[in-house]
Amino acid sequence: MEQKDLQHIVAQFNIEGNVTEVKPLGNGLINTTYKVATEGAAPDYVLQHVNNAIFPDVEMLMGNIVAVTGHIRAKYEAAGVEDIDRKVLSFVQAKDGKYFYFDGEKYWRVMVFIPDTISQSAVTPESSYIVGETFGNFQAMLADIPVQLGETIKDFHNMEFRLWQLREAVKE
Repeated sequence: MEQKDLQHIVAQFNIEGNVTEVKPLGNGLINTTYKVATEGAAPDYVLQHVNNAIFPDVEMLMGNIVAVTGHIRAKYEAAGVEDIDRKVLSFVQAKDGKYFYFDGEKYWRVMVFIPDTISQSAVTPESSYIVGETFGNFQAMLADIPVQLGETIKDFHNMEFRLWQLREAVKE
């Protein structure tokens, strides 16, 4: 996508600072991701095209994400946890108040960039242990979330359906 088009999309969000560059970030499999650099003390951002072939109800998806991140952020704040902005994503509202923007073709979202992070692409026993422990902590943090989250991908967590899929795949 062209720089001017990406900058136009970013301008639809309530970001701080002046954008100096928008360039590809990472190697995601589902969403297309860009780093938005700003000048001065303003934070940098992540612009992401949300793949609505995978997530057809983007409004529900973003409602879930905002509810989850808000719940976890509130728990960390109540506990006096330091450096919360490194532990919980911060999504930026679009100018219309939603947490996504639809450009007529694609859905987009923006979050604050967390500097000095790494993304792992290799699976090791050590990384698997860390992921498992982190996911367990994440689930524990959400045990008392006061809202009902929507199902963004039909049957994604339906273990009977997944077992049926496995059996069908093994038959072939």
